[in-house]
Amino acid sequence: MRAVLGSAAWVAGVLLAMERDLPLAVIVSFLVAAAALLGVALLRRWRLLLPVAVLLLLLGAWRGELAGASPPSALEEFVGREVKLEGLVTDDPERRGTLVRFRLRADRIDTGDGWRPAEEDVLVAVQPPSTLVGQREASYVRYGDRLELNGKIERPPTLKGFDYREYLARQGVGWVAERPEIVLIQEREGSPVLSFIYRVRLALAGSLERVLPEPQASLGQMILLGARGGVPEEVLQAFRDTGTTHLLAISGLNMAIVLGLTLPLSQTLLGRRRNLYLLVPLLALWMYALLSGLAPSVERAAIMASLYLVALALGRPGSPLPALAVAAAVMVGRQPTLLYDLSFQLSFMAVAGILLLVAPRQRVITRLLGPLLRRAGWAQGPTTAIGVAVAVTLAATAATFPLLLFNFGRIAVYSVPATLLALPAFPFALAASLFAALAGLLALPLGQVVGWLAWLPLTYTTEAVETMARLPGRGYPVEPFGGVLVWLSYAAAGLLILSLRRGWLRRRLAAASLGPIIRRAATWVPSARVQAIVLFSLAAGVALVWSANAALPDGNLHVSVLDVGQGDAILLRGPGGQQVLVDGGPDPRRLLQALGERMPFWDRTIDLLVLSHPHEDHLAGLVEVVRRYRVRAVLDTPPDPGGSPLWEEWQAVLKAKGVRVITASEGQRIVLGDQVVLEVLNPPDPLLGGSGSDVDNNGTVVRAQHGLVSLLLTGDLEMEGELSLLDRGADVRSTVLKVAHHGSRDSSREEFLARVRPQLALISVGKENRYGHPHQEALDRLKDVVGLERVLTTAEGGDIELVSDGRRLEVRTER
Repeated sequence: MRAVLGSAAWVAGVLLAMERDLPLAVIVSFLVAAAALLGVALLRRWRLLLPVAVLLLLLGAWRGELAGASPPSALEEFVGREVKLEGLVTDDPERRGTLVRFRLRADRIDTGDGWRPAEEDVLVAVQPPSTLVGQREASYVRYGDRLELNGKIERPPTLKGFDYREYLARQGVGWVAERPEIVLIQEREGSPVLSFIYRVRLALAGSLERVLPEPQASLGQMILLGARGGVPEEVLQAFRDTGTTHLLAISGLNMAIVLGLTLPLSQTLLGRRRNLYLLVPLLALWMYALLSGLAPSVERAAIMASLYLVALALGRPGSPLPALAVAAAVMVGRQPTLLYDLSFQLSFMAVAGILLLVAPRQRVITRLLGPLLRRAGWAQGPTTAIGVAVAVTLAATAATFPLLLFNFGRIAVYSVPATLLALPAFPFALAASLFAALAGLLALPLGQVVGWLAWLPLTYTTEAVETMARLPGRGYPVEPFGGVLVWLSYAAAGLLILSLRRGWLRRRLAAASLGPIIRRAATWVPSARVQAIVLFSLAAGVALVWSANAALPDGNLHVSVLDVGQGDAILLRGPGGQQVLVDGGPDPRRLLQALGERMPFWDRTIDLLVLSHPHEDHLAGLVEVVRRYRVRAVLDTPPDPGGSPLWEEWQAVLKAKGVRVITASEGQRIVLGDQVVLEVLNPPDPLLGGSGSDVDNNGTVVRAQHGLVSLLLTGDLEMEGELSLLDRGADVRSTVLKVAHHGSRDSSREEFLARVRPQLALISVGKENRYGHPHQEALDRLKDVVGLERVLTTAEGGDIELVSDGRRLEVRTER
């Protein structure tokens, strides 16, 4: 009780100072008075609770006032101008699409008249230079790197519905720099401990990328390592729509697993004498917390677990609610702006709700379910476990409901059932992701085999959430829920608890814990546990075999025009299972997710990559494919003399991975098995020059032939490129035309369409793109040839799949 009230006083003081500009002199004066009051209380042997609470309140106000004071900015006068900065990378850089994002602690700036000191943080998003790509694994930039940065610095933007500038300011970041040039000056200037931990994190994340497809790999990275950059946006949106994002946050369950693994091992190795065995789990807790990024939920769980170990050392029972309060006080003392961090707020309110509300709710649920299953003795353990899961979900949802309404203005209707569906697989997904990552570091084939075991629960989790997200009425917007209503809601809840009998409240504060409930849930007879394990193993084995069998080649040619936004990515899978990927689209995350859905889950090999031309909307995804998959060969576009940073990265990755590279040229033929032939029709020799876009018109054009069915993939050819093909007498006659340049005005001219004579036209294009593709004139020309109903776009239909047996062609669309 004392720990809870003292922590509450400290946090209230910090919040008061952050919300109200209190003069520091006034705070110090009251501090002196409070200290004097405490001294008098000690001398007179008064009860100390009130004086100590007042003292902590004022100390908190002092801490909050100090946090609000900030020195003048040295970068203010250079906003919007080209500058040269030098600084240190202070976090673990993260790959976001084609860019790498990291935090740079700028310690000096070149003003033109010499260097000036500057101690400010800049959030940098940069295209990695080829020098680093050739030397390092992604994300290429490392913690502890000293960099020189050349580019513009700007204030963070204020986005619609989200004050991004204020969000970064509370993390101590005042400036952003988009796509500057960077030069590595020195390595490993940071903490050796953090450098080691981040290297381990990078190795585990890279191992998961190589042994698992997407989105399973990024989901495994998120729940194991706290890495959020790779999860596809549509997957994250499904978790948001169903109110299950809490499943993705590293928190108490992860720390419980760390303790469960290290505490018994340490006891066995060191014994229980002098409590030295507690140091091993304590060290493991904080290493894992740092490894996973030390997000607010992670730090809170680590502090609470540490206090539990301290209680073990002192021989006193651990009380979770006081531990939660102390964790809040410690974190707010370290970083007062965390009070405004939504993840901090949600984490603490959820845990407080669980600790205070689970027991009564669980008893009610168990009574409701008990009569239904009590006759079967084996069902008592599962029934109690279900009761715990429902009670925990309801308690956490109730405790965070006002905050969610205030921040999102939306009620997630399916939060409880979606959580109950996904939660059983979560511990297996977490453990299997760890084992797959470690196995992949030992030997890639071993990691891929273990990765099959991780793929199953990760896939189940995403499918369960996405299925619930597709149901009608998954969320309802509500009227704006103001901050005053949030405070009133929690005040009413607090008064309701206080109005209960003091004995009940004292018991909940002192011993709020799920331990007894969970222990009852675990009272399964051994034979029932064995039966459950056997049944689960059989079900998992059947699911893996069924999935593997469904993904085997069926003797047909499958062509998938993938919906990757404003770009091209086409996957061909031959009758014998050979796989060719033509272009990669602009977003690596979308491409990798699409490949994960189309390719067998165990298959990490692509026989051939084809790059039509080196523009970002065709190339960006291929860089990541080469990093993650075993690529047998690349049919590359002719060298780009004015190569972009992305082109340089592409070349560096190909060289680093030792991939066989073939430069495309007309007349080349590639045979897939004995039924499909790819013929290269472009680029010509010599290359075109002086056209509207030589890079587009010298791009790789491929015609695929499977029996009587043919497909023409034209990249981004414009009118000059199309006419060049006709002038050279290229055999362009095809059943299906992948329309050039996303249906731009200068593509698909009448002469070209008359020679191709397609029966079906496919356009890979982003919805509501800024280029206005496909252009109406191009659409009119296509409709005159194939008809309105035979012009399909990925913007409207999603993924478009063609299935050919060599005589007939079946067309399937995602939407």
